[in-house]
Amino acid sequence: MEEFNNDFLFKNKPDETTPLSAENLNVALKNTRAICADNAGSHNAIFRGKDVTNYFDDGSLWERISSGKFTDLFVGDYIVKNDITWRIAGFDIMFNRGYNDNLLKTKHHAVIVADKNLTNARINETRSTIGGTYSSEMYTSTLPDICINYVEPVFGEHVLEYDSALVSEVNDKGYNSWGNPSAQLGCSTNVAKKRLKINLMTENQVFGASILNSSWVDPGIDIIQLPLFNLAPEFISNGQDYWLRGINQTGYLVRVSSTGQDTYGGAQNTYGVRPYFYID
Repeated sequence: MEEFNNDFLFKNKPDETTPLSAENLNVALKNTRAICADNAGSHNAIFRGKDVTNYFDDGSLWERISSGKFTDLFVGDYIVKNDITWRIAGFDIMFNRGYNDNLLKTKHHAVIVADKNLTNARINETRSTIGGTYSSEMYTSTLPDICINYVEPVFGEHVLEYDSALVSEVNDKGYNSWGNPSAQLGCSTNVAKKRLKINLMTENQVFGASILNSSWVDPGIDIIQLPLFNLAPEFISNGQDYWLRGINQTGYLVRVSSTGQDTYGGAQNTYGVRPYFYID
């Protein structure tokens, strides 16, 4: 269906009669407009999956987002650039949330997740979770490089920089949420604020719950499931393994398997990197 506007009306053909009259259809259209209000809550509740690359090309995408109306944009809509499908995973997810100086608290935004992994990488050179994800190779070099080489060439200055809460301390001998001290040990105990542009997803953002995280600390402030995965869970699996950012136990982090299973892997192993980011 085309973008809603006041000129978009159904009309009866002069030589036909139909039980679905133009009058009834127009009433239905009006009710649909009322339900689909110009705000994030309404647009987060509808999955569509339409190619909106034309809005990117004509420049109207940015006004549709920054206005907070998200006109004719819905969860699952996507942009194809540089042979990558960039999919809208939600709107205003961090509005009125996060650190006090967080730009996303007051700036309307859309969340973007690529359908496929952008590259493959390890978390650290060795099977270590010392310093958490905050001090990891993934966050000090890999993700910044991915942003420069993949994300910014497409979205440029519209990629929003913000403060995230990343695990900064891990107790290597602490009991984790597995509750089995004779087996897996190690749990996250603290987070630190880190300014960044792209981020690994949390278990909560993908699956809607903390399942294999070592403790309640792991997701930081990113505890809400992204609307894309809530409305269309088939997008959780992309047929590839990819990292999530929760610590599972000493030396291991949570990841998604190629079959969409919630699992974990050693920090020194190489898996896919499927980050998310915010645009305005």
